Amino acid sequence: MEVKLARMSLLMTDGSPKRPYGVVEDVLVQINNLRFLADFVVLEMEENEEIPIILGRSFMKTAKVIINVDEGTIALNDQEEEVIFNALNTGQQIQGKKTSPKAVIKDSPGTSTKAEG
Repeated sequence: MEVKLARMSLLMTDGSPKRPYGVVEDVLVQINNLRFLADFVVLEMEENEEIPIILGRSFMKTAKVIINVDEGTIALNDQEEEVIFNALNTGQQIQGKKTSPKAVIKDSPGTSTKAEG
């Protein structure tokens, strides 16, 4: 994977500014049986499994995400399959194959990084 230079500054939720190392493009993200390509901004931060990786609007468009506030569901779609999660209980998948709602980010063949999603 190649980290490309990113000319941007990010404002974190605590108000502190951060300069990213760069951007990694076309990373394979797997959520259950669904697979998507996504771009990631690379930041230096402490590892903490309690802090989720936020996949932004461009990923939501790619994954054809549908958020139904009335029913409290989030649906992800690819060409062949749809997975629906209960948005009020992130550990509960209500349709599709029953697995944990974690994303697996494929670094390269044989390696992966898990992220809450």
